[in-house]
Amino acid sequence: MHRIGLVGTGRIAHWHVAGIREVLGADPGHPGEAATPARPARAARAVITAVCDPDEGVRTAFAERHGIASRFATVADLVASGEVDVVIDVTPPSARPDVVPVVLEAGLPILVEKPFGNSAIEALGYTELARRQGVPLAVNQNFRWFPEIEATKAALADPDFGSLRYLHHSNFQDRVLPEGDWRARDERLELAIFGVHILDRVLWLADRPPVAVSAVLRRSPSLGYQGELFTAIQLFFADDLVASMTSSWLSAGLPEARLRVDGEHASIEATRWHAARGDARWSLGYRGADPVSRYYRDTGHFAPAFGTSLARLLDAIETGTEPVHSGRNNLRTIGALDAAYLSASRGGAITTLEEVGLDPAALLPGVPVG
Repeated sequence: MHRIGLVGTGRIAHWHVAGIREVLGADPGHPGEAATPARPARAARAVITAVCDPDEGVRTAFAERHGIASRFATVADLVASGEVDVVIDVTPPSARPDVVPVVLEAGLPILVEKPFGNSAIEALGYTELARRQGVPLAVNQNFRWFPEIEATKAALADPDFGSLRYLHHSNFQDRVLPEGDWRARDERLELAIFGVHILDRVLWLADRPPVAVSAVLRRSPSLGYQGELFTAIQLFFADDLVASMTSSWLSAGLPEARLRVDGEHASIEATRWHAARGDARWSLGYRGADPVSRYYRDTGHFAPAFGTSLARLLDAIETGTEPVHSGRNNLRTIGALDAAYLSASRGGAITTLEEVGLDPAALLPGVPVG
């Protein structure tokens, strides 16, 4: 069983606890009944054994709430304790330099919240350190594991779908941050903390890095935020694929999340009222055939997605392979994010990944790490 240490005990850390316990915790089968072949008993695969946070009050309250005995004020003390095998970094991005290198240099695998660096260059440095140490580094892009996205990923892997031609994902919401939220002061806001999920889904499904982006960001200082509240990005690839994303916090009504994928022989559409909440409708239509639709009732997709991110990292640890959501894989996303901010500062000018320090050719599927 893997022993997990959480660094950072804020709001998102509670979702990690819920997801880990739901996906990787012990399950006796049906409550009050014997296990069945359809729902066999499951031994715990992972357990949270320690937490770390410099704020003693927050740290203690979190640990007491979740029944976690070991508590540390510093990352150095956590990794030196011998009480954890894997670390999850749930700190704000500004704290990454104080967490990620310490964990990797201690030889411990790490799952890092997104964005996993404050720049593409910083993130690249973490992936190179992980490679040198021979330690897995994964990024919690948990929006990849929603059922309609996994169904789309599987459909794209079918040769009958044909080559990918068009991808667009959008999310429109009327969002307000909680009072006192540190993110309200950040100059990187919507794209960095939510739009990045939409961007990552597009690149996860595209399965190739963009070579350049063009971006439009819009701020609304009158609402009390320093950063952008609207993001629109066009992604350019080395082949004929056309892809884009839009993510808005300024939609007064009619919230909606929509994914559209067109291939050589088929198309996919998926909708929810929000990218992470609500029932999902997924449809696949081949040329000349009646479409097939699936409905995914939202019985709670959000928390399990956190647990699935850790589960995929544990799969990689146990098999000695690169995580599917590795830092290297996620360089495509953070590279596009960094380039988008640079593009927006230039009035939407096309900006290459090379301008933010990344070589797209090195991020192609199958290119050896390092």
